[in-house]
Amino acid sequence: MRKALIILLLTPLFVFSQNFAKTWQQCYGGSSDDRLSNIISYKYGYLFFGGTTSIDGDITNNYCGGGAAWLVNIDNKGDKIFDSCYCGFSGASGEKIVNNFDDGFYLTGSSGPNHSGGINGYWLAKIDTNFNVVWQDVLGGSYIERPKGASIAQDGGIIEFGLTGSDDGDIEEYYGDFDNWLVKLNPDGSKGWIKTYGNIGSESGGGLLPTHDGGYIYACSGYNQLPGNIYCEGHDAMMAEAWLIKLDDQGIVEWNQCYGGADIDLFVDVIELNNGYIALGTSESSDGDLPNHYGTVGESSDIWIVRVDNVGELLWSKVFGGTDWDYGSKIFQNENSTFTILGKTKSHNGDVQGNSAPSNYSVVWMLKIDENGELIYQKPFDELVDITGIPDFIRISDYKFIAAVTKYHNTCNYSWNNHNNDIYVFEIQDMDEFIPSQPMGVDRVCLGEETESYYTTTLVVDTMQTQWLLEPEEAGIITAMHDSVLINWNMEFNDTAWLQVKSINIYGESSYSVVKEIIVYSALNLLDINGPDSICTITNEQTIFTTNNPESLNLNWYISPSDAGTILTQEDTAIIMWDSIYEGVVELRISTINYCGNTVYSPIKEIQINTCLGTNESNYTRLKVYPNPAKEYMIFMLPQNVKQNQLRITDIYGKNIKTIPINKNQQQIKWDCRNVKSGVYFYQTEIQKKLYKGKILIK
Repeated sequence: MRKALIILLLTPLFVFSQNFAKTWQQCYGGSSDDRLSNIISYKYGYLFFGGTTSIDGDITNNYCGGGAAWLVNIDNKGDKIFDSCYCGFSGASGEKIVNNFDDGFYLTGSSGPNHSGGINGYWLAKIDTNFNVVWQDVLGGSYIERPKGASIAQDGGIIEFGLTGSDDGDIEEYYGDFDNWLVKLNPDGSKGWIKTYGNIGSESGGGLLPTHDGGYIYACSGYNQLPGNIYCEGHDAMMAEAWLIKLDDQGIVEWNQCYGGADIDLFVDVIELNNGYIALGTSESSDGDLPNHYGTVGESSDIWIVRVDNVGELLWSKVFGGTDWDYGSKIFQNENSTFTILGKTKSHNGDVQGNSAPSNYSVVWMLKIDENGELIYQKPFDELVDITGIPDFIRISDYKFIAAVTKYHNTCNYSWNNHNNDIYVFEIQDMDEFIPSQPMGVDRVCLGEETESYYTTTLVVDTMQTQWLLEPEEAGIITAMHDSVLINWNMEFNDTAWLQVKSINIYGESSYSVVKEIIVYSALNLLDINGPDSICTITNEQTIFTTNNPESLNLNWYISPSDAGTILTQEDTAIIMWDSIYEGVVELRISTINYCGNTVYSPIKEIQINTCLGTNESNYTRLKVYPNPAKEYMIFMLPQNVKQNQLRITDIYGKNIKTIPINKNQQQIKWDCRNVKSGVYFYQTEIQKKLYKGKILIK
């Protein structure tokens, strides 16, 4: 049971093993406020985008006279390569940079004035591969437009989305308060289509994603009131609910669904699956589509995840968080059918475990769920205190993510009593990407044949050190040699051992590798063979020999020479049927195949075999007889000075077979035995008061 229990305890560690750590970090900004909105991968590093009012520090060429959209290129360790400021038409604030995978990038955000003279509008620009502006435009009405993000369009153009409170200018339709407003521009900067989604209540933009069918899925939110073009029957109109709106390539609504409860519920991001969608949001409700709420309704929020089918029908709804404010920002699908969610939290309880930041400070929070929405990993990065705004993230792989946030307090550049916002970027690395391979070597060890074993592992790049673990400790002593290890086994150990290895580098250490199970067998000692050391075959046609077989192994018995007798094997007992004419020394031994597949032999048992009469042979003498055994004739050599006598031959039962007369001074007797049956016979005579007898064989 102990072996099975340990294996059971070890196995789950490698199903969803995670060991995320911050591997590098960099801070960027000047002595005024700097804001992060978006980060993307670029060549061998990253581009992050946002806004700045600084004119010093890391900011170069801010000639906008105030706020500028700020674009920064960093390498894969966060070192700055270059930066650029964009002024729009009268100052700008960056919201999103989109790679068009052709001849540059799109920049979106806000700038003013717009075409209708409003104080700001949607700013859209195209830059070339040298980051110079190719074209730019500002769209909006006479009131306020609030951009939330952007997405590449199906035709390679750009779609900016967010909110509008205007009913004029570029707004083609207005329902009331703030509406979800999408503007699509063609690759050359000309207008494509402009759409409004909402009703007389207030809406809030979220995330837009091109879909595989050539359209788009828009995750947003709004109040459920009429009139308008987005409304869901049976949903509460008192608070904002989350919306999924499916659009065709021209922005026309194909279907829409509402989700939420009685309080405020928002969607901020969405991803497409093979059979539907997963939307990420933030919830303050505890009813309706929400299974629960961790804190006090209306006084805290949870991260909220919804999975739906291809037409938006709810499959499951999950919330994660603690009793304080928790916000989702990005959701990513991993290669193993799990999902990683990144956002921020102020909580210190519930699902949020290990947050040591001061109360009421926001920190980055990572969590992972399985395909059914069950939490399998979480980690707050609590050294980042007081995040402001919405953080952004990149998924490099299942093992690596990039986080970019706007950070307040302990910033990069500030003067005394004038703390400011700066941009903070760091890498989140799953150290388990560096887990070495399962140790490679023998699965079984037989201590009778070997005292040490050698195992190797395959290491991942960047591994500086390794740490090997052998359990239980009493199994042996290990000598580590980086990617290999030598185990000197304890000769008294007889059980299962487990071997693992982990890697250590400048970022930290991985979890241990998959367990290598090694079955260790103590020395297999076949005990001495028990039985007589000498045999008289005339009285012992069969002899029993035994040995101890505590391991209940299959034993093979051997006799040498092989013609001395026949072995009848019965596990740890052998019955030998002796050849009645054999005389000499016999070697008897046992072999078995041990648990390592090798042959093990017992010590040799030597047995003296005699063809005796079964009496005390020291009281008589033998004649020289040849050939013996004989087929036709047998010669008996007689001693000198023989007096007249006779030689009597009997069978094994004492029956007289032949009486041969002996003449005076006769030197030999030639006996014709051609008519005698094959078998064992005995001769006997008395010459000069001395008894001569022995065994003869007829073939």
